[in-house]
Amino acid sequence: MHESVHRETRRGTPAQWTALWCALGVLVITATSLTLAVVGMERDRHAQRDSKGAHVAHAASAGSAPAFEAPWGPPAPRVKMPSFRPCTFQNDTQDAGLVLLRGGIVYAPRHLGRRDVLVGGGRVLRIFDEAAEAEADNLLKLGLVTVVDVTDRLIVPGFVDMHVHVTGGGGESGPESKVPESRLSDLFKGGLTTVVGILGTDSVSRTPVELLTKINALNRSPMTAYMWTGAYKTLPEVPTVTGTVEKDIAFITPIIGTKTAISDHRSSQEDAAVLRNLVAQARVGGMLGGKAGLVYAHMGDGSAGLAPLLDVVDNTPIPITQMLPTHMGRTQQLVTEGVEWLTRGGAIDVTASSNAPNIIEQYNASVADMSRVSVSSDAYGSIPEYNAQKQLVGYDYARPDRLLAFLRTMVLSRNHDVADVLALMTENPARTLQVPKGRIEVGADADLLVLEPQSLEVVYSVARGMPVLTPECVAKDLFEH
Repeated sequence: MHESVHRETRRGTPAQWTALWCALGVLVITATSLTLAVVGMERDRHAQRDSKGAHVAHAASAGSAPAFEAPWGPPAPRVKMPSFRPCTFQNDTQDAGLVLLRGGIVYAPRHLGRRDVLVGGGRVLRIFDEAAEAEADNLLKLGLVTVVDVTDRLIVPGFVDMHVHVTGGGGESGPESKVPESRLSDLFKGGLTTVVGILGTDSVSRTPVELLTKINALNRSPMTAYMWTGAYKTLPEVPTVTGTVEKDIAFITPIIGTKTAISDHRSSQEDAAVLRNLVAQARVGGMLGGKAGLVYAHMGDGSAGLAPLLDVVDNTPIPITQMLPTHMGRTQQLVTEGVEWLTRGGAIDVTASSNAPNIIEQYNASVADMSRVSVSSDAYGSIPEYNAQKQLVGYDYARPDRLLAFLRTMVLSRNHDVADVLALMTENPARTLQVPKGRIEVGADADLLVLEPQSLEVVYSVARGMPVLTPECVAKDLFEH
């Protein structure tokens, strides 16, 4: 009996345990309340400091002395830096909220005739034909739109350029030969509203991470920017952001495929198995990311030509549409093989060099369907000239107005149809890249150019619904002056 009472005393009675748990509960609640109170006080203190800082800034900007000096010193400035230097229409009273391009001849790129195009919220909202002119007049009477008179001028889609060295190319003649990076104003002056960034020979001092940073900066302006991961090198040393081509394409939004180099003395000289693996990685990455997952193949002037890519087509289940060879006018051999590539269902890209009109005319004469042919600028890429011994004997770089120059030559000098030429740099590349660009239609992104019909000079450019080039101004990078 005594021992039993002693054990009960050591364990504690039920009433004692209940009292202990209640005490612990009170301690927890008290501690939580104190923590919340401290957090609230700290939040209020920061809010008060921010409010005082704003008051000081306002007073200073008004030219008067601040009414007080905060005991912890002046707050750090909280300035939201602009991501670019904008441009506006001269008669813009609506801050480009709704813009009506009035009286233009629309090529979508298909010829639609005279139309009024209403733009708002970054989209094409309405295309008014002559029968609906009264509806457009009603908008004007209500004062809801900014009207831009483009009577008899051409309204065309903004150019989609899949080959732009936005961080600069070059480097083949030493560090002093690295081409400077792109400037936003020059891209817009060249008619570009969508670009795909790319690396070149130099993937040592220039990297996909640097390229991705530039692409992100462009996307904070009205420009739309994507990129190719990789460079001339291939597996296993292919440069990437995440460590693999597959992950880059699957998980990084702007990355739509990978670059490699084929039949070029600067490439990795890879064997068939390595190239097959690279294309397979790109395909699966595209499937996982909901993208094209293309291998964008820089074609050199080597005698192998398209044979390495044809090996992938002939010896794997991977479709020919997974690979997109570029520089497909570099040699006559590539043009001949390009015709076969197109006949088998593939797509090709031709660089807008001075010889591009001749190359496009050859393709046009050889294939019935030109919808899988595109033209790109290779802007800011180096233009090295090599002799027969592969020694560098000349050097220059490509300008971003190459597509405009190509359009003028084809239409003004060679009398090709405007719609057919425009498709090569708008609708066709957008379709191949699987990006929602390159067309003027209701609901589409408002990427538009207004061209003078006689000279095909760009008078206005609208990117994602915002004016980026007018006769008075052009949008610029933050540090352009």
